[in-house]
Amino acid sequence: MSLKKLTFLALIFFAFAFASMQTNKVVIYGSDSCNHCIDLKKDLDSAKIEYQFHDVEQNKEKESEMIAVLNKHRSDGYVTFPLVEINGEKLINGATLVLIKEALKED
Repeated sequence: MSLKKLTFLALIFFAFAFASMQTNKVVIYGSDSCNHCIDLKKDLDSAKIEYQFHDVEQNKEKESEMIAVLNKHRSDGYVTFPLVEINGEKLINGATLVLIKEALKED
């Protein structure tokens, strides 16, 4: 097999391997008027950690989604913003950048 073919096959292999790598999904439930939420979004932006933010005060559908997430994680109903779900598996009540980074390392 020629070097060109081997190089091509290697590139295809790495392209598929890279595409199949799971990216972390960070979902924040909070409020645009919450100072801790505002600070966390700034911290995540600075750390270049991608996230989705849902203002549950403005969007009742996302409020219902947040309640479903709380039930899924068998939360006691106690909510401190920002509430963060990571990869659909971990829930952090009153999340900070440090707690999110720790949770992402565990995955």
